[in-house]
Amino acid sequence: MSLTSIIDDNELETIIESLTTDKCLLEEKNEDLNREIELLQLRITELETDLEVAKAAEEHELNEDFDEVNSGEKAKVLHAQNEKLNAALLQMRDLVALADAERQEAFDDLQAVRQQNDELHEIFQQMEDQIQESRKTVAFYQEQIDASLGAAKLIEELTEKNLELEEKVRSNEDARDDFDNLSRMFDEVSATYKQSEKEHREEIERLDFTIEELKAESEKSDELLRAAEST
Repeated sequence: MSLTSIIDDNELETIIESLTTDKCLLEEKNEDLNREIELLQLRITELETDLEVAKAAEEHELNEDFDEVNSGEKAKVLHAQNEKLNAALLQMRDLVALADAERQEAFDDLQAVRQQNDELHEIFQQMEDQIQESRKTVAFYQEQIDASLGAAKLIEELTEKNLELEEKVRSNEDARDDFDNLSRMFDEVSATYKQSEKEHREEIERLDFTIEELKAESEKSDELLRAAEST
């Protein structure tokens, strides 16, 4: 299973911090084991020196001219000391081998943790890059959205103005129709008035003529009446 399949995005930073802490602890453990190995190796060197000194003393004692009993006893003592030194030396070498194995294991663990840490840092960096890219994308689309909203608002305003203009045009058309109707009505009324005025004038002229005739007849009647009265 890969690291990317088991890591939750929200826990990535926490995991990196934990691995960093583990790495520090393993580094400290590795340093402690190295110091321990150095001390053990130093102790081995001391034991090897003591063993060499004991062997040289044993050979020296065996080569000296002294009685057989004392020589045998001293040889036994020196041999026993050599055996203890050899046993201690073997034990120290085993301890060194064990410490070295532990150090190698700690070093391998440290390398594994470092590799995981590096992988996680790389993943973290990739995620940071993706986040930055996502932010850029969001900003880009936000600009597009803002521009679209601005265009939509402009279109809405233009649509409203267009509707207002259409309403005004319709109103003007209605007003023009009303004016045309009124003009036609005025023309009709004017024509009717002119015709009526003409008829009235003709009637007045006829009546004036009739009145003049009646006046003339009245005057004629008055003359006849006066003539009759005078006879």
